[in-house]
Amino acid sequence: MRFNKSILFISRGPYGTLGMNASYMFPKILHEKGLTVKVIAVNSHQTVGKVLASDLSYVSEHIASRLLDRAALIRNAIAEFKPDIIHMFPLPYFHFYPYLCSLFGSQKPKWLIDVRSPPLRDNPLPAVLKPLDLIRNVCRQTGFSVITSHVLQSAKEQFAYVYKPLYEVCLGVDFDNIKKKESSGQNSNLPVSKFVYTGSIAKIRCLETLLFGIQKASLNFSPGAMPFSVDFWGDGNALKDLKKLTRELQLEKIVNFKGIINQSALFDTLCQYD
Repeated sequence: MRFNKSILFISRGPYGTLGMNASYMFPKILHEKGLTVKVIAVNSHQTVGKVLASDLSYVSEHIASRLLDRAALIRNAIAEFKPDIIHMFPLPYFHFYPYLCSLFGSQKPKWLIDVRSPPLRDNPLPAVLKPLDLIRNVCRQTGFSVITSHVLQSAKEQFAYVYKPLYEVCLGVDFDNIKKKESSGQNSNLPVSKFVYTGSIAKIRCLETLLFGIQKASLNFSPGAMPFSVDFWGDGNALKDLKKLTRELQLEKIVNFKGIINQSALFDTLCQYD
C-alpha cells in the first residue's frame, strides 16, 4: 500500500476562518509532514476574521453558493488532483457531493465525512417526522466510506443511526502552541478566580444559562466584592442579548466580553487564566 496518499480537503471557506480549527490544522500538519494535500474552500460570500493567510500553494478558494456550481468545482479538482481520499467537512447538502462529483471511467477516491459538532436545532423534531428523519440520515451516509468526529456522540446525533465505520479523531488544535502558564512558586491552594470562555457566542449554545450560574455563584460573596471574573472570547448572534442580560443581572464587574481574537493570540492569552 502506498503510504503517501493524496488527500483533497473540502471545507466551507475562507480557509483559516476563526472557529474552524480542524479545517485548516489538518491540511497544514499533513502538508508539513510531506503528504500530498489540496484544499478546496467554497464559500457563498467573502467574510472577515481569518486566522491564517489563504495564499498557500495547496489552498484554492472559490465563491460559489449553488450546489451544482460547488459540485462542478470539486469535480474538476478531483479530475486534476486525482486524490486517494476526499476529506469533507459538512457543507449544506453534503451527502449529494459523492454522487455529483463522481467521475466515470476513473478510479474513485474514498470519501470521508468529518462531523465537527452535533446538529443544531432550535426546536425538537415532531415525533411523526422522526421515522422519516431516520431514513434520511441513513441515506446521507451512503456515499461515504468512513465517518470521523472528535466527539463520537456528535456523529451519532448527526446521523441518528450510524452504520458506516466511525472513528474518533483529534480536535484539530496543536496544544504544543499554547503558551504554558508559569508557576509563581506559591501555595498551589490559592483560590481559582479568573475564568475564560472561548468559542461561538451563538443563541443555540444557550449561554444565558452560564450567566445565571455566574450570578448564583456571585451571591455567595459579600455585596460589592468581585471574587472572580469570567472573560468571553468570541462573537455570534447572541452577543447583544447576553450583554443586555449581563447588565440586568448586575454582572458588569464580573463578566467581560472581549470580542474576537485570532488563535495564536488566544494561545498566549489562555495562560493568564486559572
